[in-house]
Amino acid sequence: MTWLPYPKVDAQYCEWNNLVLTARPNGAWSVHDTTRKIEPRTSILSGVMGDPKTWTLEAAKQKAEEAAQEMLSAGC
Repeated sequence: MTWLPYPKVDAQYCEWNNLVLTARPNGAWSVHDTTRKIEPRTSILSGVMGDPKTWTLEAAKQKAEEAAQEMLSAGC
C-alpha cells in the first residue's frame, strides 16, 4: 500500500479498494468505506493497550491495514 501525507494535518492516508485508511504519529488510525456499505473502524473502538512507546505512525499504519483486510473479508 502507498501511504501519502495529508497536506495540512500530521497524518498519512492510503486509498485501497473503496477504503480510506488514516494513520497518525500518535498511533491512532481509522478505516472508512467510501461506499458506506461497511461500518468504519477506528483505534478508538479497539482501546488503548500496550506500551505508549509503541504508539507510532508505522504501528498505526499496520493496524489500519489489518483492519482494512478484516473489513473486506467480512464484507464478502
